[in-house]
Amino acid sequence: MSEPETHATDPAPETDTEKSDKKKHKKRSRALRDFERMERHMSRAALQMSQAVTNGLSTYHEEREKSESEDELGALMDLPKNAARGLGVTMREASEVPLEVVEALDSRSARKALRMGAKVIFWPIRR
Repeated sequence: MSEPETHATDPAPETDTEKSDKKKHKKRSRALRDFERMERHMSRAALQMSQAVTNGLSTYHEEREKSESEDELGALMDLPKNAARGLGVTMREASEVPLEVVEALDSRSARKALRMGAKVIFWPIRR
């Protein structure tokens, strides 16, 4: 088979890189950018927390199985130790979550909303 003939007047086919260069991002207002940033940090915090709990429970389960294989009542006898190990893993991995929440709330619009909320709450006291 022969290749289709191309004429000098035919435009060059667009490549994937040329198409991606043409795509422009929508401009967002500051409030929407802050909200989007806040949502990103809060979802990351929720993901970190859920992964920490999952890993802690997995550690507990592994330690429980190990205790049970060593002795018939080993799982019951080692319950506090196994639970403490699982909880330790959960707390260690979840220690970054409060920082993510603070970073989520550290924006101009969040501080403005906090000030407005404080004014509404403490308005009767200021009188």
